[in-house]
Amino acid sequence: MKYSNVQRQFSAAIMWSLFVMAMCSGINAQEFGESGSQRVRAEKFPLSLSAPTQWEVFTSNPDDPDEVLFLQTPKEAPYPATVSVSAHPVQGDWDEIVRRQSYFLLVHEGVPLATNEELRLRGAKGHKWVFNDIGPGGESKVYYRLYLLLPASVGGKRLLLLQGAAPAGSSPEFVPQLNDIARSLSWGLQTETD
Repeated sequence: MKYSNVQRQFSAAIMWSLFVMAMCSGINAQEFGESGSQRVRAEKFPLSLSAPTQWEVFTSNPDDPDEVLFLQTPKEAPYPATVSVSAHPVQGDWDEIVRRQSYFLLVHEGVPLATNEELRLRGAKGHKWVFNDIGPGGESKVYYRLYLLLPASVGGKRLLLLQGAAPAGSSPEFVPQLNDIARSLSWGLQTETD
C-alpha cells in the first residue's frame, strides 16, 4: 500500500497499522519473522544503522520508500523482541503520537499500564509502555513497547518501535532485558536516564 501524501499525514500511519496487527493478533517476535515467507533479507535501506549482534534484518521490499524495516532477536534468545523502523521521516507532533498510543492501550484495549513514561535519550525522544494482558492462548503475558523518535542526525526523524512479550511470571527478567536492548541499539544513542 502506498501513502501518496506523507506531508499531510503522520508517517507513523504505516507503523501504526502494523503495530496494532502485531500486538492485537498475539503474534510474537519470532512468529512475526517466520510468518513473512515473502520477506527478503534487507541489503540496502535508506537509514544509516547497524543491527545488534546476530539480529535478523528483513524488509518486504527494500526498494519501496514506504517500507518498514524489521529487526528480530535470534531464535535462541530467552525472550523474543522485534524492532521496526519507519522508512520515511515522521510528519506531525510527537506528543500526539504518544497520546494516540496511550489512548489505544487504555481505552480501546482496556489494559492497566504498569509503566507509562517518557524516556530521555540523548538526541532522541522516547516513550515506554509496559502492561499485562491475556495472550492468544489465554495465558497471562507481560508486554513491552517503546517508541523512539530518531533525531535527524541519526535516522532522519524516523520512528522506531521496540516491542516484545513474555509470560507474566517472567516480568522481573524480561523488562530489564528489553531495557538493555533499548540501550544497546546501535544508532549512536546513549541513555541519559533510565
